[in-house]
Amino acid sequence: MQGNIAAVSLEYFADDGLFPNSLLPVVIYRRALAGEAVSAEALEHLFDFNGWPSQWRAGSG
Repeated sequence: MQGNIAAVSLEYFADDGLFPNSLLPVVIYRRALAGEAVSAEALEHLFDFNGWPSQWRAGSG
């Protein structure tokens, strides 16, 4: 399932006055998974395997 994690980028978001943002960046791992492994089901399995509930999909888990 592992892809190429060489393409890592950091994104910073300024405070818009409505929602406070962290001074820490959002870390984006592009192509972290091999192309054939990218599906909602594969990501749910990966998240569950790492102890992260599947609540991110359609707001339910």
